[in-house]
Amino acid sequence: NLEIITAENFNTNVPKSSGGDVFKPADFKKNFESIVLEELPGDVSQDEQFGFVLEKILSVIKDAYMAHTAAFFWYNAKRKRLTLERHVSASTQITKQKFELEDDILGKIVQKEEPEILTDITSNAEVDNLRYYNQPQGIKSFVGVPLFYGKALTGILVLDSKMNDAFGIEQVYSLGRIVRVISVIINLFEEKFAESQAEQRLKTLVDIFSYDRKYESESELFQAIETAVHGLIDWDVFTLVTYEPNEHKFKTAKIVNKTSLKYIGHGLEIDLTGTLVGRAILSTTPVKIDDTSNTEIPPRFSKNEDFHFDGSFLAVPLVYDDQNYGVLCFESLKKNVYSNSEVAFIKNATKIFAFILHSYSSVTILRSFLSHDIETKALNYDSFLERFTIDLVKSKELTVQGAVALIK
Repeated sequence: NLEIITAENFNTNVPKSSGGDVFKPADFKKNFESIVLEELPGDVSQDEQFGFVLEKILSVIKDAYMAHTAAFFWYNAKRKRLTLERHVSASTQITKQKFELEDDILGKIVQKEEPEILTDITSNAEVDNLRYYNQPQGIKSFVGVPLFYGKALTGILVLDSKMNDAFGIEQVYSLGRIVRVISVIINLFEEKFAESQAEQRLKTLVDIFSYDRKYESESELFQAIETAVHGLIDWDVFTLVTYEPNEHKFKTAKIVNKTSLKYIGHGLEIDLTGTLVGRAILSTTPVKIDDTSNTEIPPRFSKNEDFHFDGSFLAVPLVYDDQNYGVLCFESLKKNVYSNSEVAFIKNATKIFAFILHSYSSVTILRSFLSHDIETKALNYDSFLERFTIDLVKSKELTVQGAVALIK
């Protein structure tokens, strides 16, 4: 049936032939909606949210360029190190790892700050250049472009293929547009994180200053401090060290460990010399360690502690009126987490904790000197037992009868 447009059917819709229709499977709409309506993972950190978005971008790039692997690396200029952040690959021979800067293809991209293309990679060249694989994959082509953030090289986006001449100059330009989009996304995430963190910290400080209650016990006081530090800074382990006036010692009073790793226990006495916390106490100055895996760094609390915790460590002393009332200690599994500006903020924000501990300690000491209850004017518990014991001794020695009436 040959279709011909004539004067009679010119203004009508001409039906298409069945050969031009696209077959749609029964779950076509369902599958499409599962892709476009996929939600960001909930209750995750800012880094994990960015990683989720980055992985989706890499998936699109890999499919669009028919690549074997699409990967993104962060570059740390201070340590001259590359870190594989995310990858999407047909291979299972890739593990998330860090790479020291060497004279390979990734190193050339960093040193020259310009894209690199390889179109006919030999097996020996693959082993030397593509270090992110655990074993050779038969890769023949490679393209890598630098990502700039604040005009500084911050990352590298790479694609590879098992086909020769898979990438050219046109792919470099289009990948350049993609890394520009990624840099914009990084900026948006950074601004959003700064705003949300500022709001969270403000709310935390407002909650602290709005406390309108007495702290009847140490546990209630320590719980209030723990609740407050949740919104001030990121940490995996929090430790509160307080001064025990009766023993004239600093001890661990509160420990919150979010990890499954071994840590110290409650009531541990702090060694004032030869430890990080001891240094913070004696110097009344914060101590910040960016990489606790360094074997030359002293122990945290005690010379006899037997745990290993790689990451970052921060100790902030609680000083009021030149008196040290304790130390706030934060531990993170990530290295280089706490910046100097963040330490300055925590030091200023937690002055209220030092005042609270000072007030509680002063009230506790004063109560220990009182013999009468302030409200009822009756003898307090300790004074009552002391005087009642004296009267019992007198009664026994003098064989004098007596009586006592207790009203609670």
